[in-house]
Amino acid sequence: MRKITSILIILLPLISYSQTRIKISGFSEYDAWTHMDPFYLVEPNPDTDNMRPVEYEERNTHIKLGLDSQLMPYWIGVIGVKIDFRKLWGNRKHINDGDVYFASTYPMTPYQTRRDYIKYDLAFYYGGRNTQTIKPYLGFGGEFKIEETTSTFIYIDNQINAGAEPIVSIPVDEHVERRFNYYGVAGVDIMLRRHFYFATQLRLYFDEFQIDEKHLIRDRTVETQWRPMIELGFVF
Repeated sequence: MRKITSILIILLPLISYSQTRIKISGFSEYDAWTHMDPFYLVEPNPDTDNMRPVEYEERNTHIKLGLDSQLMPYWIGVIGVKIDFRKLWGNRKHINDGDVYFASTYPMTPYQTRRDYIKYDLAFYYGGRNTQTIKPYLGFGGEFKIEETTSTFIYIDNQINAGAEPIVSIPVDEHVERRFNYYGVAGVDIMLRRHFYFATQLRLYFDEFQIDEKHLIRDRTVETQWRPMIELGFVF
């Protein structure tokens, strides 16, 4: 409760400012595919085929709350800040073998991997005003992500629904990752209707750091990455 109160105190001046936009978006997606997974009984043997087809299904649900506030006018545009909070729930399941031979001779125990993460995103930009229908901007920012992953062997009754709860669940692995990265961004916000917007971004991620369980910082990636993004949502 104290953390929530502190966040509200920090964000209240931004929300109360007349040129602040509040954005809400989200999605839910389902996917199913067959993947060639490594397979061996004792040790990998380079002289034999150590792969087997495995059928997967996955459902991801994502919600996002964002604030876009103008801080000060400068030249022909404004300097502003974008603050985003993202929450995602992911559920991936292996329920069937993709080959009759493996299903009858070396059957796999169904298992699932659950992902639960929250991400904080802060970016400063220079660009158009929030009153514009088309608002281009350039900026830089950083992301902090906390992700919890749980893997379990399962027995499920409903094998066609990735969201179905398992009847029996045996934990295999559980860990938490904390990651931070920073980026440069170029984007355009377009108001399609009074409370409906379309946004596109191109981000250049420079680096990513991981904070382990002992609170030691390790460099996770050292190569730059281009990531295009498209978003539809509601704005108030």
